[in-house]
Amino acid sequence: MKMMGEKGPTHLVALYVATAGLQGNALGSDEEEITLLVYVLIDALQNK
Repeated sequence: MKMMGEKGPTHLVALYVATAGLQGNALGSDEEEITLLVYVLIDALQNK
C-alpha cells in the first residue's frame, strides 16, 4: 500500500468472495471452488 506522508492510503480495495455448497448438516462436505469474485478499487485522492 502506497502511503503519502501522514495522510494515509491513496487507494482502497473492497473484496467480495462467494463459494457454493450444501447448507445445514452437510455444510463443508462438498467443497467448491470460488464461484464469484468481485473487487472495487477506489482512488481515495480523486474520490473515484
